[in-house]
Amino acid sequence: MASHAFRNTSENIRRELDSIFKEVKSRELDGKFVSIARLEMSKDMSVAKVYVSTLSGMDKTQKVVAALKAAKGFIRGELSHRLDLRHTPELVFIADDSMEYGARISKIIDDSVAQEHTEREDND
Repeated sequence: MASHAFRNTSENIRRELDSIFKEVKSRELDGKFVSIARLEMSKDMSVAKVYVSTLSGMDKTQKVVAALKAAKGFIRGELSHRLDLRHTPELVFIADDSMEYGARISKIIDDSVAQEHTEREDND
């Protein structure tokens, strides 16, 4: 079981990364909703795997991840300034399609409900 300090540090890193992402100047990030789908810390807290997702599809998400990788030095430096950590973890950015998948599932459900509603009205 993860210790309270470990969980707290992971949550703080995630919160600060969300904020830092908004400051990264990149054509690939401008106007896009970028979300951290998941953050996995190594046990020694030396590496943070950051799973990034967007609503724009996997191709765009991969471009966003490439932009984050290009800005990794800035991002890690900002994280170091904002959090009082002995060592700032190495950041590994990974594209994740969970937001796109969730949006697709939501649309399928909405379409199904709308179709059912239409069928009920036709039967009345």
